[in-house]
Amino acid sequence: MRRLALFALLLPTLAHAAPNAVPRDLFTPTSQRLIELCTRAQKTASDVTLDSLTRTIQQVDDGGVGTLVYDSGGTYIRLQSSAVTAYTLCATRTKRTGHTPRRAELAGLPVLVSITGKAATLTQARAWRAFMVFLDRNGRELGRLKPGRSSVGDAVLWTHECKATTCGWHGQNTYSFTPTPAARKAFARSTSLRIVATFGQRVVKVDLPLQPIGEV
Repeated sequence: MRRLALFALLLPTLAHAAPNAVPRDLFTPTSQRLIELCTRAQKTASDVTLDSLTRTIQQVDDGGVGTLVYDSGGTYIRLQSSAVTAYTLCATRTKRTGHTPRRAELAGLPVLVSITGKAATLTQARAWRAFMVFLDRNGRELGRLKPGRSSVGDAVLWTHECKATTCGWHGQNTYSFTPTPAARKAFARSTSLRIVATFGQRVVKVDLPLQPIGEV
């Protein structure tokens, strides 16, 4: 759980705008792509000449930043592919030890969904939920995927703030998704991905088109 919180902490505030289509390798990037991203991560993480902003911009250029898919009323939802999770791991390991992870460590890393927003209490923040739904071209549900692990209401990722006489919490929850065999099959047949986030009685649905099958 603490490792997941660390991944979330390292998500830069600067993120890509929503893509035209979610790539088909969202869960399963090729070994070549993982190696390329890890090499870029190592180079950027070890460059001592970069200040914080320049480093963040370089991470975006590297393809190592999650995608902002929802931005409304102070609530932000980001989608981070398995490949970007690998990039983050490589950058973290490089800064800590000077070495990159073994290739086996990069395979099968989770897709992350992070939700940033405000909550009156940490108890409310811990009640936030997120899951994925795989849809066909007619909007019919083919399957859904719940997070295997979550970092919710973690004090590391939440800050208590007060303005005038009103106080509350601002921070981020992170949800980790690793597809089951059934979810993999549903995802392969889908034409769109829906991210569903719940905040008590409030429900947000974000529909994202998937890259057409066979398109590079």
